[in-house]
Order: sequence, then structure tokens, then C-alpha cells
Amino acid sequence: MSSLFALALVACGGTTDDSDTDSPAEQAALPADDAPMIALGSFHSCDVSADNTLRCWGNDAGGQVTGMQEGSYKHVGAGDGHTCGLGIDGTVDCWGVDSAGQVAAIPTGSFAWIASGYEHNCTLDDAGTTTCWGSDITGQSTPPDTPFSRIAAGYYHTCGLSGDGELTCWGSDDQGESTGAPDGLWKQVSGGSAFSCGIREDDTVACWGVDLQGQVSGAPTEGVWTRVACGYQFACALDDSGKASCWGSNDQGQAEAPAGQFERIAAGVSHACAITEAGATLCWGYDGLGQATPPG
Repeated sequence: MSSLFALALVACGGTTDDSDTDSPAEQAALPADDAPMIALGSFHSCDVSADNTLRCWGNDAGGQVTGMQEGSYKHVGAGDGHTCGLGIDGTVDCWGVDSAGQVAAIPTGSFAWIASGYEHNCTLDDAGTTTCWGSDITGQSTPPDTPFSRIAAGYYHTCGLSGDGELTCWGSDDQGESTGAPDGLWKQVSGGSAFSCGIREDDTVACWGVDLQGQVSGAPTEGVWTRVACGYQFACALDDSGKASCWGSNDQGQAEAPAGQFERIAAGVSHACAITEAGATLCWGYDGLGQATPPG
């Protein structure tokens, strides 16, 4: 089975009126409560607790679980065989497999957001400037010179949202995963394996790209949605009540979301995890490497 990361990212939903004259940096401000606190790699998982403790579990063949430095973290990104954490001081630390410089080529500086793809990572600073490193074989690590409020990294593509909800994707586009989005403004975006999904301005879900397992056509057509996460060939979303729904490939039970109310959600190759309203992480799907069994 091919491997993939997927990370759920929530985009800025703010709007401006006709009198708004904010600079691009002000428009790209990053609300802390929307930050990525849970991330799934291909076969490992990570979360960040309210006290800034980062923990990872699952496949550790490349040190992607146990290779982290001691410290306090505020955000996390997970790739195929690597993990990156954003410290509370804004610095980046990455560990695990370094097949394309995704671990060794860490940028210096202070950042506000991080997203990890298969073999690449991207960060945002407080001004909304994007910095990417690692694999760039399809241009996924060459972002446009545009300020963003959110970024999401897929297999070989990356997407960003501006402060006013404009969507821009770059990198691989063989299946339309970068250019196939419907017109309009967006509140959130997530990248998967040659497909993407997002929450539109009207709180509906839309997906585009490859549809081999119904990961695009199976997206819900009704309801009010707040978050979406793309995995390998499936996706999951949270509605306004916190209920999780998934669609697409279900060979390992990854599309069978449990009952409950959740605040955040993420998807990997064949497992998914969500954070409950009480702050606990619950996972489902393939657990052959312990990736769906959070530490007690």
C-alpha cells in the first residue's frame, strides 16, 4: 500500500467589510484556537495537549515517534515517516526519516503554523509568509509569493488560504488536486493523496481530485460542517454538533467514525483520530502498528 500523511487544518473564517484596510499581514493573523493540535502520518499519530505536551505513537521504524527533542510544543505536523513540532517559542524541530531533507533542512526563525506532507513541510510566520522544505519534485515546496492564513500539505501538493478565504494550491496536479476546486471562498482546506477537500464559505463540504474510492463523490451534500481531514483514499469531517462522518475507502474500518462529539479530526493512510470535547484522543481504523491506540 502506498503511504500518505494527512492533517486536518482549520482556516480563518473571518471576513472584512468595505471599510477594512488591514494589511496582508493583518489579514493573515493566525487564531491560536484553530491551530493543528493533532496530526497523522502514514502509520503514526501525534497530538498536543493543553499543557503543550507532544506525544506520538504507532510506527517508529524511522524514529518518527521517539526522536523528538524534549520541550513544549504548540502545533504538530506528521508526514510519511517524519514528524515536525512547533515549539511554544515558534521554532521548528523535525525528526524521523530524512529522505528528501524534510528533517535536516529546517528553517530558522519564529513561525505560527506548520503542516507536513509525504516528504515535505511548510510553515507560516506571523505575517503569513510561507516557507517550505523537503521534497519539491512536483513543486509542492515552492509556494507562491502570497500571504496565507492557513496551509495544508497533501501527498505531493500543498494548499493555502488567504485571510479572506481565497484558495491557492501548488505542486502535483495530475488528478486536479491543485486546480480542481470549485469557485468561491473557503474556511478550511485539507490535502490527501491526489485529492483535496475543503469547507466552503457556506459551511458545506466539497472535494476534488482522484475519486477511486469515492473520496470525492462521497462527500456529504447536506449539513453544516466545521472541519475536514483528507487521508489516503478517504476523508472525514465534523459537523456543527461535533459529530464525525467519513467517506471513501473503508477496507480497515477507517470510514466508520465512532459516536461522540469532537473538536478536531485528522486522517492517515487507513486510520483516523479525533479529539473529544473533553480533550481525549480517540482513533479508529487500521491499528497494526499501534497507530490507532493512543497512549493511556
